[in-house]
Amino acid sequence: MQTLAYTTSIMSWGLLLSAIRRVRESENSIVPIDLNMEAPPCAILCCIALEAFVNEISCLTSAFLFNEENNHRARYSTKTQREANIGMAWDNCQNIGQIKDNPRGSFYDRYKALLKVAGIEKPNCMQSLSYLRDLRDALVHFRVCEVPIVEDSDGVIRSAQEPPKVFAHLKSYSVNGWPVVATDPVEVGTAWVLRASTNAMAVWSLSLVLEAITYVLDILPAGEYRDFILRRYAARDVLFSTVFEKGKADIEEWKNDLFLV
Repeated sequence: MQTLAYTTSIMSWGLLLSAIRRVRESENSIVPIDLNMEAPPCAILCCIALEAFVNEISCLTSAFLFNEENNHRARYSTKTQREANIGMAWDNCQNIGQIKDNPRGSFYDRYKALLKVAGIEKPNCMQSLSYLRDLRDALVHFRVCEVPIVEDSDGVIRSAQEPPKVFAHLKSYSVNGWPVVATDPVEVGTAWVLRASTNAMAVWSLSLVLEAITYVLDILPAGEYRDFILRRYAARDVLFSTVFEKGKADIEEWKNDLFLV
């Protein structure tokens, strides 16, 4: 059996679209509280979507290289001419294509690796992505989600839970004035997962990952390689270059609707 070509399943947008639909179906009136129980699952899906995007770019790059090696080799008289038409150094493409072969690393580590081997400067959202990573880890590590049952000084039995360390950073984030993590009226007691269940958290995590993805796609140098990648993420709506650009616009519209800007 002879391999004729390679293609790649696109999962990243499907995961983000699923997250968007879940949180929009579960949105709660902003008055008197901002509550959306789908926000924590949304944050986790966003992390998975960014990891899927990095792996997709790696697979798509491998497909591009295979196509170039097997079908277009004769078009270029020199390596310099080939790279000029492609828009990316050949060695960089090969390094991007190898990311998928390394099973280790979080979505954050893999995103950093993509930026490095592609020769792309880090975006301003890297610090926020590290906080999203820490939140994801806290949500899926059971020891952090344990809720001790205590008896207070008045003999009242209640739950008491310390939030994860990342809350110290997330408490400074807000969406149109609404905090990403809700305040704890009793300081220690409110389940921190509930405090992370806000529409603001959903908007923040979705906007953050969409920003990270579109940053990479926008900064890829013009050439055949960029055109090859963008075709796989093309939006049906001609007003947007990719499905992720359309997603950013949809989230912005939802945010303004939700928070009554």
